[in-house]
Amino acid sequence: MIQPIYRADSSSFEAVPASSRYRMTAFLSRCCLALVLSGGIAQPLPGQGTAETHPRKWEFSFLAGAGFLSDGTSGPAEAGNGSSLVTLDYKAGYSMAFGVIENLAEKFGAEMRYGINSLPFGSVGSAEGPPMPEQAHYVHELTYSLLVYPHGWKRGRLIPYALAGLGASLFQPSGDADAASRGLALKGRWKLAGEMGGGVKLYLDPSWSLRFEVRDRLTGVPDYGLPRAASRDQGAGTALPASGRLHHWRFQAGLTYNVAP
Repeated sequence: MIQPIYRADSSSFEAVPASSRYRMTAFLSRCCLALVLSGGIAQPLPGQGTAETHPRKWEFSFLAGAGFLSDGTSGPAEAGNGSSLVTLDYKAGYSMAFGVIENLAEKFGAEMRYGINSLPFGSVGSAEGPPMPEQAHYVHELTYSLLVYPHGWKRGRLIPYALAGLGASLFQPSGDADAASRGLALKGRWKLAGEMGGGVKLYLDPSWSLRFEVRDRLTGVPDYGLPRAASRDQGAGTALPASGRLHHWRFQAGLTYNVAP
């Protein structure tokens, strides 16, 4: 039996044996079946292949806000005869931080963070003369914190968390010529720090979220290169009552980019 078919490269019908058409159709069917089977084999079987990823596994944050130092210092045990005690008055200023979070178990995560804070001296004074004007002063901080999610970090849009961590702070005055001329050239000083606080994340989509938090950073009082107190044998001198502790409170908000591993 001969059946007519239409060829694309011709404007007329041409007689082609039906058996040839059937053989061609069978060949194309086998090719399609082979492609489907090869695609199925290429896919990982259940329980095999890479581990499940999650868009909240790694988070990169930038936060900004304001902070202030709550002074918890105490005076020196004794001030030598003729010693001049320095007083420092900190003012509130801006606060910025960059952090990388790795969310680990369902309710835990860890964050490495760098922050910079502007906390100018409102006045720097001593008994030798009137207080000096405001002087720039910065606090750099490095912190490694543990985050705790009461309801887990994988589900929901609003995720509250608590945190606690350890690190170090660099108290760095900018320098002041008037202060240096009066023997109050203050130097930067590192102090160990402990930190605690809490906040909340609001996930906008799988990649972005908002973050709001408050932190209290506890450190010792830096001496800025000045002696803690002048002894009786030293006679007149400049001393800083640097015993006690400082609470550095920060209130910040920012944006977080979330990525899967």
